[in-house]
Amino acid sequence: RGKAHSQQVFCGWERPTMSLRGAPRALKGRGGVADPGCLRGVARETPPCRRARRALEVVRHAVHSSSGGLREEEEEEESRRKASRTAGTSAMDRRGTSLESPRSIQRRIARCQTLSEAFGLLEAHSTFLDDVHVASLYNRVSDLLRRSSRQQSSAEALEHLSELVKLRLSSMNTRSLSTVANACGKLRGRDRAAADAVGVLAHVRGRANASLPDFSCVDLENVLWAHGKLGLRLHPEELDSWYTRLAEDCPGRLSEKSLVSLLYTCQRQRYRPPGAVASVLASEIARLAPAMTPKALANLLSSLAHLRSDEMLEPVKLVTALLS
Repeated sequence: RGKAHSQQVFCGWERPTMSLRGAPRALKGRGGVADPGCLRGVARETPPCRRARRALEVVRHAVHSSSGGLREEEEEEESRRKASRTAGTSAMDRRGTSLESPRSIQRRIARCQTLSEAFGLLEAHSTFLDDVHVASLYNRVSDLLRRSSRQQSSAEALEHLSELVKLRLSSMNTRSLSTVANACGKLRGRDRAAADAVGVLAHVRGRANASLPDFSCVDLENVLWAHGKLGLRLHPEELDSWYTRLAEDCPGRLSEKSLVSLLYTCQRQRYRPPGAVASVLASEIARLAPAMTPKALANLLSSLAHLRSDEMLEPVKLVTALLS
């Protein structure tokens, strides 16, 4: 009865109740310091009650997990994550960045089996595709267009992809430019797509003339093949410089496909390479022809028939003997 205030404890909290007698002592906390909680009438939690409340939370969590409620919530959260990863519209987080890594996007581009799948990938990630993605997707779409004429392509989506390629050409490296050129060659006979491919290939041609030493043998071979496939004539000076570059750096390194492609381009361009270049091509034919398939040999012989030069007499005899 002589205390300054009484205490009421409820739900783990201590509420100070003021009395008129001894009020100055009620305003004192531990160490003689005034307690702001008493001044404002706000409840304060004592250390023993705080420990009890934490123990109660642990017990509730254990009961909830034993009943399966926590496990169900975790399963629901995991299913929501999977749904967000698979949905095309959820490819971005709240900050507007792609949730998929560049390598994951590249693998998805390589696995596209239909045009709708490829264009859906373009729609979901168009803002976050880098130069390699754009070149690979352009090449993949051209493959799908060439494989089956029954697939109904979306002209609007294809035009969107072509415009995206044009925007990225200035920043692409030589490998990506080679991939784009390869895709252009496959778009022959595709009306609007082929017209866009001619414009794209003109830019690649300018880059090749400006920085020819940066292009590898495979890159330059793809650019030459695309021009021959689309029937775009190159100046003889350009052809001389490009084929001389190949003859200097690629002896003994050409593949069967590259050799057939280079001779096919000579046929399409009605071009006779210089004697030094023809000698290198003849040596490559002697190295690769014995292992070629009959179809490849037939294509090779068809191209050689248009190269009426002394350096190609022996290769013609060799290919003819292999076919007979």
